[in-house]
Amino acid sequence: MFGLPKTTEFNKKIPKQKFYEKLDITPALKRVFVEQIKAIYWTNKIAASTVNLAVGKSVTELEVFKIELTSQSLDLSALQLVDKAIPYHIIFALCYNDRYQLVSSYKSNNTSLDKDCPKASTGGEVARSAGGVTEFVVNSNSLEQTPSRAKNEFVNTLLLNRDCSSSVTLSACKQATSPQGEALEKHTIINRGSLKKGSNTFFSTSWLPEPELQLPLNGLDLDSVYEAILRYIAGDELKAKEGTHESLQQSVERAEQRQKLQKQIEKLQKKVNREVQFSIQVELNAQLKKLKCELEKLMT
Repeated sequence: MFGLPKTTEFNKKIPKQKFYEKLDITPALKRVFVEQIKAIYWTNKIAASTVNLAVGKSVTELEVFKIELTSQSLDLSALQLVDKAIPYHIIFALCYNDRYQLVSSYKSNNTSLDKDCPKASTGGEVARSAGGVTEFVVNSNSLEQTPSRAKNEFVNTLLLNRDCSSSVTLSACKQATSPQGEALEKHTIINRGSLKKGSNTFFSTSWLPEPELQLPLNGLDLDSVYEAILRYIAGDELKAKEGTHESLQQSVERAEQRQKLQKQIEKLQKKVNREVQFSIQVELNAQLKKLKCELEKLMT
């Protein structure tokens, strides 16, 4: 799949209900999993144990998750939830009618649980016991302190349904809701580009047949492979600035600045179109011209 070596194949089905049963999410986000997602498969594991690559400073493993959809769209909040819940770098392969879209978020370190997530208790503190099994609440700090044990227990217990000495429960970041507790911020992934959601920016390819999409394992370690894959997925969005040795983080920051400016330009253009007073139009157009010049500098 996507040109990956056979040694990386993992092929485990993850019951989608694991995410909305184990994690603290809103009813609206639960509906996204129920109505928009058919099935989730953990298809590949790119790691030092499966390919001839060294572990990176930031990237210890790359996981490939195939998500079968009920239509050619998915609310980005679902991917954000999975991305935060799994403490590894993830490449999502959205699938609908034999066509695929690759999606991944930029993570600056190897833990996907960020400081904005609510923490039910301090790391390692017993939350409750039931049926003879002690349940711990693991936050981002405890994952950093005991990465191997916490990560393995979380993945084994939540996703693979294996028996462990202790099960792990994770509090997901709650989604913004209306007073009725229903509204979700809508982001539909359709074409190649970038979408800002929460703390991470997601990048995506266009929808294509599977043979036309590849995950390049270019590099000597998993850090460089991750960079090559994310740049491939994002296309021109993360193309390094010409004549520079721009790092991945710098490229992502530049892409985020472009997106921010594009939104400002769009908002200001609408304001110009609505304005009836000529003097104010002139002032707004001057602001618009300045923003467009800033955007042009970021594009070159």
